Amino acid sequence: MDIFAYIKRDHRKVAGMMEDVLSIRLPIIRMNIFRQIRTELLIHSGAEEQTFYTAIEAAAIGSLREQMGHSVEDHHRIHDLLDLLDTTPIASEFWLEKFCELKQAVTRHV
Repeated sequence: MDIFAYIKRDHRKVAGMMEDVLSIRLPIIRMNIFRQIRTELLIHSGAEEQTFYTAIEAAAIGSLREQMGHSVEDHHRIHDLLDLLDTTPIASEFWLEKFCELKQAVTRHV
């Protein structure tokens, strides 16, 4: 599997899990899925930055380098939201709002 197929597969997997979180109301199940999402996103973003972005950065000029900078900023925003969600009561309306922000941030990044 090439890097592009791997990245696309990860994106689809996380998108599906995010839909599951929004459709499930039981906090314990929602938390279990969120923890899987968190793990997947942290592993994915680390791997993406270390391999894919590094290779593109080395070969890229101008606008592509700027685009990679935006992608790294996206990762920081996603990590911040993951940390906030991890410390917020999952049954709260605030948690759901921030989860929707996370979903939007991930979707925009993809």
